[in-house]
Amino acid sequence: MIRFELVRKLSKLGFYFIFLLLASELVLRLIGFKPIEIIPSDHKSNPNGVFSPDDSLGLKLQPGKYRVSLRDEIFYNVTHDSSGNRTTGKLINSDTVPVIQIYGCSYAYGWGVDDEKTLSYRLNEKLKENVISKAVPSHGTVQPLIILRRLKRKKNLPSKTIYCYNDFHTSRNIIDRYWRQVMFLGLLSSKLDDYDTETINNWAYVGAEMENGNIHLTTKKVKDFYRMFPLRDHSALVNILESIYINVEVQRLTSKAFDVTTQMLVEMNDICHSNGGEFILAIMSCGDSTKQIVEFCKNNGIETVDICPEGQFSDHSQYVVASWDSHPNEFGHEYFADAIYTYLTGDGFE
Repeated sequence: MIRFELVRKLSKLGFYFIFLLLASELVLRLIGFKPIEIIPSDHKSNPNGVFSPDDSLGLKLQPGKYRVSLRDEIFYNVTHDSSGNRTTGKLINSDTVPVIQIYGCSYAYGWGVDDEKTLSYRLNEKLKENVISKAVPSHGTVQPLIILRRLKRKKNLPSKTIYCYNDFHTSRNIIDRYWRQVMFLGLLSSKLDDYDTETINNWAYVGAEMENGNIHLTTKKVKDFYRMFPLRDHSALVNILESIYINVEVQRLTSKAFDVTTQMLVEMNDICHSNGGEFILAIMSCGDSTKQIVEFCKNNGIETVDICPEGQFSDHSQYVVASWDSHPNEFGHEYFADAIYTYLTGDGFE
């Protein structure tokens, strides 16, 4: 009798719980919330293979000339040289010519923009120095640090290093859940160059942690670093719960992300100055977290230049690739290049 009563109570609680879930789902749908929608970006290149996995950097550029399309709406030409850098046009063949290397993510690389319209290409046309683009989509602060460490060991550092910083790089640097979600869903939904799911799952992404005041690099494979909440793509309630969970984690790790990022900036600055070179942080974003980075740099002797386009155009749509893609278009890159050129020379573009 007691067992029967217990089963009855548990069944009743189960019914109420299921009813609450269904009612919550219905209310959320009625007020406009939806399950997560994974919209394919359909990134395609002709020939295939414009990007490829790299165990130490996560992603690298494959040498060659490509015609790239995004959703069959945006088309642009991409050239990667034999060293795996995006072309910046004609370089001066002389060991005495200073070299400027520009680092960053897809914003600095020129996602959606033809070769000759990118900020690095424009700068190379104007300056009497060889400008080399080291920017690669998906990179953050970790990858430039790795490359600069290698160049220091080889005693081959450039005269100037410009790192184009965006506030979301801090998330990438510690591979938090927000960035793991972006990377995982983005790669698998983009149909990137027709790479199969198994290949993408085995791609590695590199991040960083602080250990005893020093930067320690960490590597995680795509298949291991993100698991979407079950039914998130079918339930508005589950989608909201995971979104809240991600936001809570991001907030919890804000201080860690800041400390890791700033420590890497200090090391990058030290590496560049160890060879008599110059390190410049070019600020592409304008949020509050970016202001904290800028303040840190000012207090620690790191050069910064503000190249954020917000407020420089009458409308956001004037400097982005498309309404569905916030990467800067050719006009955004023209502004970036002009701002950096002005900082370096004291003159604007003619």
